[in-house]
Amino acid sequence: MARPKLVLIWLKRDLRISDHPAFEAAIQTKLPVYAFYLFEPDLLIQPDVDLRHIRFIKESLLSMNHKLLPLRAVVHSHACNAIEFFQQINERYEIQNLFSHQETGNLESYKRDKQVSEFCKDHGIIWKEFKPSYIIRGLKSGRLGWKDKWKSWMQEACIEPNWNLAKERNLFITTPISINLNPEIKGILNKKFPFRLNQAHDFQIGGLEESENTIASFLGSRYKKYSGCISKPEESRTHCSRLSPYLAFGAISAKQVYQRTYSTRANLNYSGKKQVDRFLSRLAWRDHMIQKFESECRIEFENFNLAYDTVIHQRKENFIQAWQEGRTGYPLIDASMRCLLSTGYLNFRMRAMLVSFLTMILWQDWRWGVHFLARQFLDYEPGIHYFQFQMQASTVGNHQIRIYNPYKQILDNDPNCYFIKQWIPELRKTSIPDIQTWGIESPGLFSVKIDYPQPIVDFKTSYNHARDIMFTYQSSPEVQKNLNMIRKMHIVDRRKQSFR
Repeated sequence: MARPKLVLIWLKRDLRISDHPAFEAAIQTKLPVYAFYLFEPDLLIQPDVDLRHIRFIKESLLSMNHKLLPLRAVVHSHACNAIEFFQQINERYEIQNLFSHQETGNLESYKRDKQVSEFCKDHGIIWKEFKPSYIIRGLKSGRLGWKDKWKSWMQEACIEPNWNLAKERNLFITTPISINLNPEIKGILNKKFPFRLNQAHDFQIGGLEESENTIASFLGSRYKKYSGCISKPEESRTHCSRLSPYLAFGAISAKQVYQRTYSTRANLNYSGKKQVDRFLSRLAWRDHMIQKFESECRIEFENFNLAYDTVIHQRKENFIQAWQEGRTGYPLIDASMRCLLSTGYLNFRMRAMLVSFLTMILWQDWRWGVHFLARQFLDYEPGIHYFQFQMQASTVGNHQIRIYNPYKQILDNDPNCYFIKQWIPELRKTSIPDIQTWGIESPGLFSVKIDYPQPIVDFKTSYNHARDIMFTYQSSPEVQKNLNMIRKMHIVDRRKQSFR
């Protein structure tokens, strides 16, 4: 008996129903469509995955299906590795097409995609992958003209699925296809990710409605203090866009954000335009980082500049644990980490400071903290995460060596210690001057009265140690030789350009 024909839509980091060429391409085939998301055990057990990510994805899928219900469409969820899923579907259906968006993920997702590509070739399935943003796969010739091409791509029309056609023809299969699952897998997943969707939490909520509310409130008024608050750990929670998790999991596309922002910009005064222009530059910077990782994904595990391989670190578990728990004795470091653990969000300056502190002041290899922070960031985006981690660890060689002074950062970005006192209750009754100079005074001054540690290391001594070693490396012939190759591949046009 002939197998019925079927078109598949594989959702990954594109959890939305507008500006979605994969949905539109499937609909235009006018064949039965099965849309699905896979919770893949081989990926979920990786060290960069956390419960907060799974919750956000499930919230997003729930929101999508709420919107799709009146359109007679649905996205099905399966806990299954990709190859097993496609094998079982292929036994029962003649798969004509597989549509998805490209994913710049970790090594495991890359290996998974290679396996799926081979499977599709072996079974005559046409797999069409669409760009999620202006990221060029297989780029080997440098970045000349990249900014202009990025702007042109962002200005192209969004691709809207013809949901009326899908509804009229009942194209979407709304009953889930049964997939045989190894019972051990479900047990493993339930043990690692035990939660209920309606469980209260302090993280941003996934979904289309939340994504829309977030961009509407940002472009409505919150943008007005964007530049002035971007580095401040407390104020940034209100006046930064807060769109990063929705971009990371595709509840809204970069193109949609660009076009909404640019449309709003037309009606703003000079001051308002300056604010959103800075935001637009960050949007471009986001794709610029992802392109680096797409072109050189080895940096998930290796130093970007291989000359830094000879830097010697001694792993100190007590340092790493204190950093992870927010118990280093440096108030702003610890407040930032505790905030991140509880909410999944931290502004860029404080993220950079956490990495710099681990790698420079505690002198620990960046690889000993990179997956831990990946699990904490609700907006974890592999394409951004690994390069940024190394940039703050100064293992690229192309940037100023970054050793953030946590005392200066308090004065600059939390002078009243509001953020610190919010996240370190042990210090709520401590005076602002005492917090600002914590550990500079004689050791043990507050140890009897306050259950908060003295600094785990001496800042000045650690700073000088890291500075001397990293400056010596940065000027070395080996680093400079590798740096020339990095620049040829990754540096965009140096001429001044606007991203709007």
